[in-house]
Amino acid sequence: MAIMASKIGAPFLQSSLEPLRAAAKKLAEGHLSEGLDALSRQRLEAGYQKGIEATMRTLRVPRDLVERALPTADVHSVLDEVDRCQKTARSSVGQFVGSLGSLVPGGTGLNDPASQRLRAVADKYALDEHIAKPVGALSESVARWEELVDHAHAQLSADAAIRAVVLRRRLVWAGIVLALVVVVGCSAGVGVWHHVVVTGAQQRISSITSQTDPCAGEQVDQGDLEHALPDQISRLEQMKGACAKHREREAYLARCAALAEHVTAGKLTGEDKAAAGSAYGLLERVAQGSLTPKDLTVGGDVMPCDGTPSQERLWKAYTDSATGSVALWGKVETLSPHVASLLTSKGVVLSDRARETLLFRVEAETKRAITKGLESELARARRLCGLVDQLGYPKEPWCKALGRIDSKK
Repeated sequence: MAIMASKIGAPFLQSSLEPLRAAAKKLAEGHLSEGLDALSRQRLEAGYQKGIEATMRTLRVPRDLVERALPTADVHSVLDEVDRCQKTARSSVGQFVGSLGSLVPGGTGLNDPASQRLRAVADKYALDEHIAKPVGALSESVARWEELVDHAHAQLSADAAIRAVVLRRRLVWAGIVLALVVVVGCSAGVGVWHHVVVTGAQQRISSITSQTDPCAGEQVDQGDLEHALPDQISRLEQMKGACAKHREREAYLARCAALAEHVTAGKLTGEDKAAAGSAYGLLERVAQGSLTPKDLTVGGDVMPCDGTPSQERLWKAYTDSATGSVALWGKVETLSPHVASLLTSKGVVLSDRARETLLFRVEAETKRAITKGLESELARARRLCGLVDQLGYPKEPWCKALGRIDSKK
């Protein structure tokens, strides 16, 4: 039974440890930046999900049975901690890599896990808290993830429900072999074979086609498929099409998530063009903090990834870029209704310097317009004073004066 338990958990453990081993290898080779990149939340979670799928495929058990055996409640909290620490370490250490050479000490063992290799880096630079503190925090969070994977492997290996399914399948096949041996040459053997093999195959297919997961059809054994009923084959074809759409949607969500991550981090890649579409240029300027006055006249339909959580993150990055740009507010004259609603929403304010730049410019141009008395310049001054009103800031003296002049007309 111990041998069977170790085989039950082996596919999960091997796949879940892949990103950790890749990170440890990069760190052992002295590639700290690549090692930190390999410890991203996306890669660790992908390895964990790959472990679940490998278990489903190897043991031919449904996803819900595997997930019930795992500490699912702890996964996201530990990954959130790793994600936060990884980003902090990546940002803090990145600026020193070029000047310090290899940050990874060479004294660690060849088989040391990623957390110990990170701890060695933190210990080496213990006197420099800019390196030691974030790398040490990442080492601790990665160690917790390594412990969680080991714990998940242990729970999966010991799960009674999964072991019962595997044992029952082995007994069924043992019974099939025994039955075929006993009834060789006997006409009654045909009936036994049909009941054990054909009926068993059809029952297993029915169990799979009743699942809500559209990709569960991939679990059907090729041997079972040879005995499938026509309606089962039709259902499996439907599930295959639904699975393709599901994975296409998942890929779309992943592209949008990567796009939002890159925009927030301040640098897009060539791979982001597919997800960004026609908004690529706008998002490049958002990432670089170089929005133009025309960019503040866009509508709410300009942002890609509609209907995904990533679209909200992209608008947040857009708002942060707009409110933080000092040069931009030395040129802006009009806002679209959508942008105005973003910039006046709760918690959104221009930076102090951006606000001062806008108000100083509006007052100076309004003063000049009133002094000259030219209608074209007065009209422009009204737009600028209206912009201040639109953003919710109190009117300055010259805008008040323009209002008094207009009220007398």
